[in-house]
Amino acid sequence: MRKNLFIFVLIVLITNVAFQANAEVGIGSTIEEVLAEFGKPNGELTSGKERILSYPGGIITIRDNKVVHIDDNFIKRLQLRKQENQSKGVMKNFQDAAKQKRDIWGNRARQLSSGEQTVDVQKIVIVSNGGKSVDLSELMVLGHVTVIDFYADWCGPCKKIAPLLEELVQSNEDVYLRKININDWNTPVAQQYSIRSIPDIRVFDRQGRLVGSPTSSFQDVQLNIQKAKQR
Repeated sequence: MRKNLFIFVLIVLITNVAFQANAEVGIGSTIEEVLAEFGKPNGELTSGKERILSYPGGIITIRDNKVVHIDDNFIKRLQLRKQENQSKGVMKNFQDAAKQKRDIWGNRARQLSSGEQTVDVQKIVIVSNGGKSVDLSELMVLGHVTVIDFYADWCGPCKKIAPLLEELVQSNEDVYLRKININDWNTPVAQQYSIRSIPDIRVFDRQGRLVGSPTSSFQDVQLNIQKAKQR
């Protein structure tokens, strides 16, 4: 009887070990294995033949239904991020949003009171509040050209165009950049402005009117800025 029980326990242990080994996701794993292990990603981007999945632990890149890249220490960071979000994530988002709003209204108040170009308005402002709704009118630098860049941390094309936008803004005294992190496709801000692909870059003239159409092309952004300056 004891011998049979020992054999049964041994079989259960071996089965559990085998299951855990199969459950590990790494290079060569299929998209089905990734979804089964981590569930639906927070965000997803298709770039050419690659499919980029964003999780709290980092980025997983899929090509031909196979994992070709996974961020280092993915599992560890996934667990740490979960713990951090539970303990202080909500408070941090609230504090960041409050500070951002104070900065915006402070800048706008200086503009309205002076009636002149306000040199102490920040050239680049990043709004990262977990994807909550955003009022674009509060981000406009009236009397100047404002560029709104909807982006996400997990977006490869966003990372490529970001330094170009920042250099363009820094070299143009009359142009200001506001970057809004959509977080993922299901967040309120993504739904609010019908974001279907990123980067989604919009140029507004000195009166806060949209110039051209939302674009991911740096050349189109440059063209729209020139049009905005001429209005």
